[in-house]
Amino acid sequence: MNYTITKDIFNNGLINNISYHIYELQQKCPALIDDLMELYEVHDYEDILEEEGWEKVTEEGYWYPELKRFVTDMEEVNSLDDEEHEAVYMKEGTYSFDWIHPESGEYKENMSPDELADDLGLESTREVFEHWLVTDNLARWLREQGATVVEEFLGLENIWLRTCTGQMCYMDFRIPEREPEACNMYP
Repeated sequence: MNYTITKDIFNNGLINNISYHIYELQQKCPALIDDLMELYEVHDYEDILEEEGWEKVTEEGYWYPELKRFVTDMEEVNSLDDEEHEAVYMKEGTYSFDWIHPESGEYKENMSPDELADDLGLESTREVFEHWLVTDNLARWLREQGATVVEEFLGLENIWLRTCTGQMCYMDFRIPEREPEACNMYP
């Protein structure tokens, strides 16, 4: 797997790992315990949606609800249209996506993972293992990938709540080879 793009993004955007400082505040400032505990758990809607059978649309195509099929090949689309099957055009998003549930035939348009999970009444959380100060650009990019970044906490801006550990930060995300412009976000 090629991580060149994400490596460039993180090399330009990580400022400092502040996990130890957050831990020290927790130990030495009991009055802040409730506020600090919010930095140790994040919602993980994409995993719960996947467990429930929902699929994120990752390319343009047409969803045929009665056939419970997503079709990207235009010849097949034309053939199905000739048979008068009704289709819904679906597209890939950056953070708001179109979603399909192949088993039920349902589809939802232009929703972020948290909006869809909320719409379906689903709840899920993940433990936070690391806390990183990041630049504004990396914070924006991380949010687009579905990561949680706290805008401000005790005067610190852009704290990324990392739910992985044990590998390089850039390995948490994979950018498809067809999207190299993702690393051009830094002047």
